[in-house]
Amino acid sequence: MEASEYIVEERIERDHWWFVGRRALLSHVLETLCAERGGDRFVSAYDIGCGVGNHQAVISRYALRTVGIESNTQAAAFARTKAYDEVLEEDVDGLSSRGLGKTADLVVLMDVLEHIEDDASAVRQLMDFLKPGGKLVMTVPAFASLWGIQDEVGHHHRRYRLPQLKRLLEASGLRIRTSTYFNTFLFLPIYAARQVTKSLTTKRIASENSLTGPIANAILRSIFLFEVWCIRHGARFPFGVSALVVAERIESDV
Repeated sequence: MEASEYIVEERIERDHWWFVGRRALLSHVLETLCAERGGDRFVSAYDIGCGVGNHQAVISRYALRTVGIESNTQAAAFARTKAYDEVLEEDVDGLSSRGLGKTADLVVLMDVLEHIEDDASAVRQLMDFLKPGGKLVMTVPAFASLWGIQDEVGHHHRRYRLPQLKRLLEASGLRIRTSTYFNTFLFLPIYAARQVTKSLTTKRIASENSLTGPIANAILRSIFLFEVWCIRHGARFPFGVSALVVAERIESDV
């Protein structure tokens, strides 16, 4: 991701509609997973590709120990100002060298996989990182037709469709627990906006995150949070700007 984007993200992440909505979705997922554990929190949670630390406050409510993992030096510095127990300046490839195999009972990967060129190799390494029964919560951008400036500044390699993503995870030995597209109610406005911005130069619009004013931000945040409420009450969407998958490692050590 462009270095300037981390600075923008650190400035806006507390109130920006996208980050607020995504944290609400993550909170719902982790609450559900902990309820399945009888209310017990996860022992160890790893926020891989944690960026500036957007999700620490959410993850820490559901885990006894939270570790941020971020390969970008500037982003890792921002993340260290959050309340992680530890922040490792590392990428997915480097995790195995730290002797962290089968130590995680929760891995959170929020809009990270699209940044990795060899996503199949990354998923296999995540599989080795998880304990048997460990949970993986992952979001990715969806649908190539939505490719836009944010994909460019984020150095994305691809956008996904759910069947493609689920096949990728299952091929590594993970079992899909649940999945859905999200940010569905805003799909058409975002699609239209990106078609317009494709005709503009990237010099005029450096980042979509800097475009939203206070009134529009409040409206978009309300729409996104209502959609999260729908998902909380059982809704699953057939398309959306992004996709969510919750998976688990089922391989036994026996």
